[in-house]
Amino acid sequence: MPVNSSTIELSDPTIPISSPYYLHPNENPSLILVSPALNSSNYHSWSRAMRLTLLSKNKLQFVDGSITVPFDTDSLYPAWERCNTMVISWLNHSISSFIFSSVIWVNTAFDIWNDLRERFSQGDVYRISLQDEISSFKQDDRSVTDYFTELKIFWDELLHFRPRPRCSCNTPCSCGVLITIKRYHDDDYVIRFLKGLNDKFTGARSQIMLLDPLPSINKAFSMVIQQERQFNTGSSKVFVNNLSSSDNTSSVNAVTKQFDASSSTVDKRWCIFCQRPRHTIETCFRKNGYNNGYRAKGQARVNNVYSDDVAEPPPTSTLSDSSSNNSGFTLTQEQYSQLLALLKPSPSPSIPSSTSLTNNVIRDSHFTLATTEGISLTPFWIIDTGATDHITYSLSSFASYKHIKPILVTLPNGTKLEACISGTLLPSICFL
Repeated sequence: MPVNSSTIELSDPTIPISSPYYLHPNENPSLILVSPALNSSNYHSWSRAMRLTLLSKNKLQFVDGSITVPFDTDSLYPAWERCNTMVISWLNHSISSFIFSSVIWVNTAFDIWNDLRERFSQGDVYRISLQDEISSFKQDDRSVTDYFTELKIFWDELLHFRPRPRCSCNTPCSCGVLITIKRYHDDDYVIRFLKGLNDKFTGARSQIMLLDPLPSINKAFSMVIQQERQFNTGSSKVFVNNLSSSDNTSSVNAVTKQFDASSSTVDKRWCIFCQRPRHTIETCFRKNGYNNGYRAKGQARVNNVYSDDVAEPPPTSTLSDSSSNNSGFTLTQEQYSQLLALLKPSPSPSIPSSTSLTNNVIRDSHFTLATTEGISLTPFWIIDTGATDHITYSLSSFASYKHIKPILVTLPNGTKLEACISGTLLPSICFL
Protein backbone atom coordinates (compact mmCIF):
# COMPACT_ATOMS: atom_id res chain seq x y z
CA MET A 1 0.00 0.00 0.00
CA PRO A 2 1.57 3.29 -1.03
CA VAL A 3 2.11 5.84 1.75
CA ASN A 4 1.19 9.51 1.31
CA SER A 5 4.07 11.90 1.94
CA SER A 6 1.85 14.16 4.02
CA THR A 7 0.91 11.19 6.19
CA ILE A 8 4.58 10.51 6.81
CA GLU A 9 5.12 14.11 7.92
CA LEU A 10 2.21 14.04 10.35
CA SER A 11 2.84 10.61 11.74
CA ASP A 12 6.55 11.30 12.13
CA PRO A 13 7.17 13.13 15.44
CA THR A 14 10.17 14.88 13.94
CA ILE A 15 8.41 17.46 11.78
CA PRO A 16 10.95 19.65 9.96
CA ILE A 17 11.87 22.75 11.90
CA SER A 18 11.25 24.91 8.84
CA SER A 19 7.61 23.82 8.68
CA PRO A 20 5.03 26.26 10.15
CA TYR A 21 3.39 23.21 11.76
CA TYR A 22 6.46 22.52 13.86
CA LEU A 23 6.03 23.17 17.59
CA HIS A 24 9.09 23.26 19.79
CA PRO A 25 8.80 21.17 22.98
CA ASN A 26 9.35 24.33 25.05
CA GLU A 27 6.42 26.17 23.49
CA ASN A 28 3.84 27.05 26.12
CA PRO A 29 0.25 28.21 25.43
CA SER A 30 0.31 30.45 28.53
CA LEU A 31 3.23 32.57 27.30
CA ILE A 32 2.76 36.35 27.19
CA LEU A 33 4.50 37.33 23.99
CA VAL A 34 3.85 41.09 24.02
CA SER A 35 3.87 43.66 26.79
CA PRO A 36 1.94 45.83 27.42
CA ALA A 37 -1.25 44.02 26.56
CA LEU A 38 -3.61 45.30 23.89
CA ASN A 39 -6.02 48.02 25.01
CA SER A 40 -8.21 50.54 23.24
CA SER A 41 -5.35 52.97 22.46
CA ASN A 42 -2.21 50.97 21.61
CA TYR A 43 -3.32 48.69 18.79
CA HIS A 44 -0.74 49.84 16.25
CA SER A 45 2.29 49.32 18.46
CA TRP A 46 0.81 46.08 19.81
CA SER A 47 0.12 44.63 16.34
CA ARG A 48 3.63 45.54 15.22
CA ALA A 49 5.19 43.75 18.20
CA MET A 50 2.90 40.73 17.83
CA ARG A 51 3.66 40.32 14.14
CA LEU A 52 7.39 40.32 14.84
CA THR A 53 6.99 37.74 17.59
CA LEU A 54 4.83 35.41 15.49
CA LEU A 55 7.23 35.77 12.58
CA SER A 56 10.14 34.71 14.79
CA LYS A 57 8.17 31.61 15.80
CA ASN A 58 7.24 30.87 12.17
CA LYS A 59 3.53 31.20 12.97
CA LEU A 60 2.65 34.44 11.19
CA GLN A 61 0.95 32.47 8.41
CA PHE A 62 -1.83 31.50 10.83
CA VAL A 63 -2.97 35.14 11.25
CA ASP A 64 -2.25 36.70 7.85
CA GLY A 65 -4.25 34.11 5.88
CA SER A 66 -1.30 32.38 4.21
CA ILE A 67 -2.43 29.03 5.63
CA THR A 68 -6.09 28.20 5.06
CA VAL A 69 -8.17 25.94 7.24
CA PRO A 70 -7.95 22.37 5.86
CA PHE A 71 -10.92 20.03 5.78
CA ASP A 72 -11.52 17.77 8.71
CA THR A 73 -10.66 14.79 6.53
CA ASP A 74 -7.35 16.32 5.45
CA SER A 75 -4.26 14.74 6.93
CA LEU A 76 -2.91 18.23 7.76
CA TYR A 77 -5.90 19.09 9.92
CA PRO A 78 -4.50 17.72 13.25
CA ALA A 79 -1.24 19.65 12.82
CA TRP A 80 -3.11 22.82 11.84
CA GLU A 81 -5.45 22.47 14.82
CA ARG A 82 -2.55 22.20 17.28
CA CYS A 83 -0.76 25.27 15.89
CA ASN A 84 -3.99 27.30 15.56
CA THR A 85 -4.87 26.59 19.18
CA MET A 86 -1.37 27.61 20.30
CA VAL A 87 -1.55 30.94 18.42
CA ILE A 88 -5.06 31.67 19.80
CA SER A 89 -3.75 31.12 23.32
CA TRP A 90 -0.85 33.49 22.71
CA LEU A 91 -3.21 36.17 21.39
CA ASN A 92 -5.59 35.78 24.34
CA HIS A 93 -2.75 36.20 26.84
CA SER A 94 -1.55 39.37 25.09
CA ILE A 95 -4.79 41.37 25.23
CA SER A 96 -6.60 43.00 28.12
CA SER A 97 -9.16 40.99 30.05
CA PHE A 98 -12.06 43.10 28.77
CA ILE A 99 -11.11 42.60 25.11
CA PHE A 100 -10.40 38.93 25.77
CA SER A 101 -14.01 38.36 26.75
CA SER A 102 -15.12 39.55 23.29
CA VAL A 103 -13.00 37.06 21.33
CA ILE A 104 -13.14 34.01 23.59
CA TRP A 105 -15.62 32.25 21.29
CA VAL A 106 -13.75 32.87 18.02
CA ASN A 107 -12.34 29.60 16.66
CA THR A 108 -9.42 30.65 14.46
CA ALA A 109 -6.42 32.89 15.02
CA PHE A 110 -7.02 34.48 11.61
CA ASP A 111 -10.55 35.59 12.60
CA ILE A 112 -9.34 36.98 15.95
CA TRP A 113 -6.61 38.96 14.22
CA ASN A 114 -9.00 40.48 11.68
CA ASP A 115 -11.59 41.28 14.34
CA LEU A 116 -9.07 43.20 16.44
CA ARG A 117 -7.75 45.09 13.41
CA GLU A 118 -11.20 46.19 12.25
CA ARG A 119 -12.15 47.41 15.71
CA PHE A 120 -8.99 49.23 16.83
CA SER A 121 -7.12 50.25 13.68
CA GLN A 122 -7.98 53.92 13.04
CA GLY A 123 -6.24 54.34 9.69
CA ASP A 124 -6.12 57.90 8.32
CA VAL A 125 -7.76 59.44 11.41
CA TYR A 126 -4.97 58.17 13.61
CA ARG A 127 -2.35 59.27 11.09
CA ILE A 128 -3.64 62.87 11.12
CA SER A 129 -3.66 62.89 14.92
CA LEU A 130 -0.12 61.55 14.92
CA GLN A 131 1.04 64.32 12.60
CA ASP A 132 -0.44 66.92 14.96
CA GLU A 133 1.44 65.38 17.90
CA ILE A 134 4.72 65.45 15.99
CA SER A 135 4.33 69.10 14.94
CA SER A 136 3.58 70.25 18.51
CA PHE A 137 6.10 68.01 20.29
CA LYS A 138 8.78 70.00 22.18
CA GLN A 139 11.74 69.13 24.38
CA ASP A 140 10.57 71.10 27.43
CA ASP A 141 12.21 69.63 30.56
CA ARG A 142 13.37 66.42 28.90
CA SER A 143 16.99 65.61 28.20
CA VAL A 144 18.06 65.54 24.56
CA THR A 145 18.18 61.73 24.64
CA ASP A 146 14.66 61.39 26.03
CA TYR A 147 13.31 63.99 23.62
CA PHE A 148 14.89 62.29 20.61
CA THR A 149 13.66 58.84 21.69
CA GLU A 150 10.04 59.96 22.05
CA LEU A 151 10.16 61.84 18.74
CA LYS A 152 11.57 58.75 17.01
CA ILE A 153 8.66 56.66 18.31
CA PHE A 154 6.17 59.09 16.76
CA TRP A 155 8.11 59.34 13.50
CA ASP A 156 8.52 55.59 13.04
CA GLU A 157 4.85 55.06 13.76
CA LEU A 158 3.91 57.64 11.13
CA LEU A 159 6.24 55.93 8.67
CA HIS A 160 4.41 52.68 9.36
CA PHE A 161 1.12 54.28 8.24
CA ARG A 162 2.65 56.21 5.35
CA PRO A 163 5.62 54.18 4.08
CA ARG A 164 7.90 55.59 1.46
CA PRO A 165 7.00 54.41 -2.06
CA ARG A 166 8.98 51.65 -3.66
CA CYS A 167 9.53 50.91 -7.31
CA SER A 168 7.41 47.98 -8.52
CA CYS A 169 8.66 48.00 -12.09
CA ASN A 170 10.26 44.90 -13.50
CA THR A 171 13.24 47.02 -14.43
CA PRO A 172 14.36 49.31 -11.58
CA CYS A 173 14.02 53.00 -12.34
CA SER A 174 17.17 54.99 -13.07
CA CYS A 175 15.76 58.51 -12.69
CA GLY A 176 16.58 58.69 -8.97
CA VAL A 177 13.17 59.99 -7.89
CA LEU A 178 12.95 57.49 -5.03
CA ILE A 179 16.29 58.68 -3.71
CA THR A 180 15.02 62.27 -3.79
CA ILE A 181 11.85 61.31 -1.92
CA LYS A 182 13.90 59.57 0.75
CA ARG A 183 16.16 62.63 1.14
CA TYR A 184 13.13 64.92 1.56
CA HIS A 185 11.75 62.60 4.22
CA ASP A 186 15.07 62.50 6.10
CA ASP A 187 15.45 66.30 5.93
CA ASP A 188 11.96 66.74 7.37
CA TYR A 189 12.94 64.45 10.23
CA VAL A 190 16.07 66.48 11.04
CA ILE A 191 14.24 69.83 10.85
CA ARG A 192 11.46 68.58 13.10
CA PHE A 193 14.04 67.40 15.65
CA LEU A 194 15.88 70.74 15.63
CA LYS A 195 12.71 72.85 15.85
CA GLY A 196 11.61 71.11 19.02
CA LEU A 197 14.83 71.77 20.94
CA ASN A 198 14.97 74.29 23.79
CA ASP A 199 16.28 77.82 23.20
CA LYS A 200 19.64 77.09 24.82
CA PHE A 201 20.50 74.92 21.79
CA THR A 202 20.01 77.82 19.38
CA GLY A 203 23.70 77.87 18.51
CA ALA A 204 23.89 74.19 17.59
CA ARG A 205 20.58 74.40 15.75
CA SER A 206 21.77 77.32 13.61
CA GLN A 207 25.05 75.62 12.74
CA ILE A 208 23.32 72.40 11.67
CA MET A 209 20.72 74.24 9.61
CA LEU A 210 23.50 76.01 7.67
CA LEU A 211 25.01 72.71 6.52
CA ASP A 212 24.31 71.70 2.93
CA PRO A 213 23.23 68.99 2.65
CA LEU A 214 21.69 68.47 6.06
CA PRO A 215 23.29 65.68 8.10
CA SER A 216 21.47 62.48 8.94
CA ILE A 217 19.19 62.43 11.97
CA ASN A 218 21.69 60.39 14.00
CA LYS A 219 24.52 62.79 13.14
CA ALA A 220 22.39 65.79 14.12
CA PHE A 221 21.51 64.11 17.41
CA SER A 222 25.20 63.46 18.08
CA MET A 223 26.08 67.12 17.49
CA VAL A 224 23.34 68.39 19.80
CA ILE A 225 24.15 65.97 22.60
CA GLN A 226 27.79 67.12 22.50
CA GLN A 227 26.63 70.65 23.29
CA GLU A 228 24.43 69.30 26.08
CA ARG A 229 27.49 67.67 27.65
CA GLN A 230 29.29 71.02 27.52
CA PHE A 231 26.40 72.61 29.40
CA ASN A 232 26.66 69.93 32.06
CA THR A 233 30.45 70.09 32.48
CA GLY A 234 31.84 71.06 35.84
CA SER A 235 32.18 68.76 38.82
CA SER A 236 31.01 71.33 41.38
CA LYS A 237 27.92 73.49 41.10
CA VAL A 238 26.20 75.70 43.69
CA PHE A 239 22.49 76.41 43.48
CA VAL A 240 21.20 79.24 45.72
CA ASN A 241 17.54 80.14 46.09
CA ASN A 242 16.58 83.81 46.23
CA LEU A 243 16.21 85.14 49.77
CA SER A 244 13.35 87.21 51.06
CA SER A 245 14.02 90.96 51.19
CA SER A 246 12.83 91.14 54.81
CA ASP A 247 15.66 91.33 57.36
CA ASN A 248 13.47 89.69 60.00
CA THR A 249 13.03 86.44 58.09
CA SER A 250 14.53 83.71 60.25
CA SER A 251 14.09 80.74 57.95
CA VAL A 252 15.88 80.58 54.62
CA ASN A 253 16.08 78.07 51.84
CA ALA A 254 18.92 75.59 52.06
CA VAL A 255 21.88 75.76 49.73
CA THR A 256 22.52 72.69 47.63
CA LYS A 257 26.14 72.11 46.84
CA GLN A 258 27.21 69.33 44.51
CA PHE A 259 30.67 67.83 44.84
CA ASP A 260 32.57 64.96 43.29
CA ALA A 261 32.46 61.61 45.03
CA SER A 262 36.05 62.15 46.12
CA SER A 263 35.03 65.12 48.28
CA SER A 264 32.32 63.28 50.20
CA THR A 265 34.27 63.67 53.47
CA VAL A 266 34.61 67.46 53.16
CA ASP A 267 32.39 69.71 55.27
CA LYS A 268 29.69 70.72 52.75
CA ARG A 269 28.04 73.45 54.81
CA TRP A 270 27.84 76.84 53.09
CA CYS A 271 26.62 80.20 54.38
CA ILE A 272 24.56 82.18 51.89
CA PHE A 273 24.97 85.40 53.92
CA CYS A 274 28.76 85.78 54.01
CA GLN A 275 29.48 83.31 51.18
CA ARG A 276 31.90 81.28 53.31
CA PRO A 277 32.13 77.52 53.89
CA ARG A 278 31.89 75.28 56.96
CA HIS A 279 28.87 76.96 58.57
CA THR A 280 25.29 77.98 57.80
CA ILE A 281 23.40 81.27 58.09
CA GLU A 282 21.87 80.19 61.41
CA THR A 283 25.34 80.18 63.03
CA CYS A 284 26.91 82.99 60.99
CA PHE A 285 28.72 85.49 63.24
CA ARG A 286 28.61 88.18 60.56
CA LYS A 287 24.80 88.08 60.57
CA ASN A 288 23.98 87.12 64.17
CA GLY A 289 26.92 88.76 66.00
CA TYR A 290 30.02 87.29 67.59
CA ASN A 291 29.94 85.24 70.75
CA ASN A 292 31.81 86.48 73.82
CA GLY A 293 35.46 85.57 73.61
CA TYR A 294 35.37 84.89 69.85
CA ARG A 295 38.33 86.15 67.87
CA ALA A 296 38.17 86.07 64.09
CA LYS A 297 41.16 84.49 62.35
CA GLY A 298 43.57 87.15 61.11
CA GLN A 299 41.58 90.01 62.69
CA ALA A 300 42.22 92.01 65.85
CA ARG A 301 39.62 92.75 68.48
CA VAL A 302 39.03 96.37 69.46
CA ASN A 303 38.40 97.60 72.99
CA ASN A 304 37.15 100.88 74.45
CA VAL A 305 34.64 101.44 71.64
CA TYR A 306 32.03 104.08 72.48
CA SER A 307 28.68 104.50 70.84
CA ASP A 308 25.63 106.67 71.28
CA ASP A 309 24.07 104.02 73.50
CA VAL A 310 26.33 103.96 76.58
CA ALA A 311 25.55 101.10 78.94
CA GLU A 312 25.71 101.70 82.67
CA PRO A 313 28.47 99.86 84.56
CA PRO A 314 27.30 96.78 86.44
CA PRO A 315 26.62 97.06 90.20
CA THR A 316 29.50 96.51 92.59
CA SER A 317 27.97 93.37 94.02
CA THR A 318 27.56 91.84 90.61
CA LEU A 319 31.13 92.63 89.65
CA SER A 320 32.46 91.22 92.87
CA ASP A 321 30.44 88.04 92.57
CA SER A 322 31.32 87.40 88.97
CA SER A 323 34.98 88.12 89.60
CA SER A 324 35.16 85.89 92.65
CA ASN A 325 33.65 83.01 90.70
CA ASN A 326 36.32 83.21 88.02
CA SER A 327 39.15 80.98 89.12
CA GLY A 328 41.38 82.08 86.24
CA PHE A 329 41.54 85.83 87.19
CA THR A 330 41.21 87.27 90.74
CA LEU A 331 41.67 90.75 92.24
CA THR A 332 42.28 91.89 95.79
CA GLN A 333 39.92 94.27 97.57
CA GLU A 334 42.35 97.14 97.03
CA GLN A 335 42.48 96.42 93.30
CA TYR A 336 38.68 96.36 93.21
CA SER A 337 38.57 99.80 94.81
CA GLN A 338 41.08 101.22 92.33
CA LEU A 339 39.15 99.75 89.42
CA LEU A 340 35.84 101.21 90.61
CA ALA A 341 37.48 104.62 91.05
CA LEU A 342 38.70 104.53 87.49
CA LEU A 343 35.27 103.59 86.17
CA LYS A 344 33.44 106.44 87.91
CA PRO A 345 32.23 109.08 85.39
CA SER A 346 34.25 112.27 85.42
CA PRO A 347 33.61 115.61 83.70
CA SER A 348 35.21 115.72 80.31
CA PRO A 349 36.12 118.84 78.33
CA SER A 350 33.80 119.91 75.62
CA ILE A 351 34.68 118.45 72.27
CA PRO A 352 34.65 120.61 69.17
CA SER A 353 32.26 119.50 66.55
CA SER A 354 35.11 119.22 64.06
CA THR A 355 36.81 116.43 66.04
CA SER A 356 36.95 113.13 64.17
CA LEU A 357 35.12 110.43 66.09
CA THR A 358 34.59 106.80 65.29
CA ASN A 359 31.44 105.29 66.70
CA ASN A 360 29.86 101.91 66.30
CA VAL A 361 26.66 103.33 64.86
CA ILE A 362 25.02 101.57 61.92
CA ARG A 363 22.34 103.12 59.79
CA ASP A 364 21.09 101.03 56.88
CA SER A 365 24.40 99.20 56.56
CA HIS A 366 26.38 102.55 56.33
CA PHE A 367 28.84 103.71 58.98
CA THR A 368 28.19 107.23 60.36
CA LEU A 369 29.94 109.59 62.75
CA ALA A 370 27.98 110.99 65.71
CA THR A 371 28.72 113.76 68.21
CA THR A 372 29.23 112.91 71.87
CA GLU A 373 28.09 116.21 73.36
CA GLY A 374 26.05 115.72 76.49
CA ILE A 375 27.42 112.20 77.12
CA SER A 376 29.84 111.58 79.97
CA LEU A 377 32.61 109.27 78.73
CA THR A 378 35.62 108.08 80.71
CA PRO A 379 39.07 108.61 79.15
CA PHE A 380 40.47 105.43 80.67
CA TRP A 381 40.96 102.20 78.76
CA ILE A 382 40.60 98.63 79.94
CA ILE A 383 42.94 96.38 78.02
CA ASP A 384 42.40 92.62 77.70
CA THR A 385 44.89 90.15 76.31
CA GLY A 386 43.19 89.85 72.91
CA ALA A 387 43.27 93.49 71.79
CA THR A 388 45.90 94.95 69.50
CA ASP A 389 44.12 98.11 68.26
CA HIS A 390 42.10 100.65 70.25
CA ILE A 391 39.74 103.49 69.45
CA THR A 392 39.16 106.71 71.38
CA TYR A 393 36.35 109.22 71.09
CA SER A 394 38.58 112.33 71.47
CA LEU A 395 41.83 113.60 69.98
CA SER A 396 42.68 115.03 73.42
CA SER A 397 43.73 111.54 74.50
CA PHE A 398 46.76 111.71 72.17
CA ALA A 399 50.08 113.33 73.00
CA SER A 400 50.75 113.41 69.27
CA TYR A 401 48.97 112.04 66.24
CA LYS A 402 49.18 111.91 62.45
CA HIS A 403 46.90 111.20 59.54
CA ILE A 404 47.30 107.79 57.97
CA LYS A 405 45.87 105.99 54.99
CA PRO A 406 42.34 104.86 55.93
CA ILE A 407 42.20 101.29 57.22
CA LEU A 408 39.29 99.07 58.26
CA VAL A 409 39.11 98.05 61.92
CA THR A 410 36.92 95.09 62.84
CA LEU A 411 34.79 95.45 65.97
CA PRO A 412 33.87 92.56 68.29
CA ASN A 413 30.36 92.41 66.80
CA GLY A 414 31.75 91.84 63.32
CA THR A 415 31.18 95.32 61.89
CA LYS A 416 34.00 97.31 60.34
CA LEU A 417 34.88 100.99 60.80
CA GLU A 418 37.31 103.22 58.93
CA ALA A 419 40.20 104.74 60.91
CA CYS A 420 42.31 107.57 59.45
CA ILE A 421 44.34 108.92 62.48
CA SER A 422 47.04 107.20 64.52
CA GLY A 423 48.85 108.64 67.53
CA THR A 424 50.67 108.27 70.89
CA LEU A 425 48.62 108.30 74.10
CA LEU A 426 49.08 110.77 76.95
CA PRO A 427 50.89 109.37 79.99
CA SER A 428 47.82 110.16 82.09
CA ILE A 429 45.79 107.42 80.37
CA CYS A 430 45.65 104.47 82.72
CA PHE A 431 45.85 100.83 81.64
CA LEU A 432 44.79 97.70 83.45
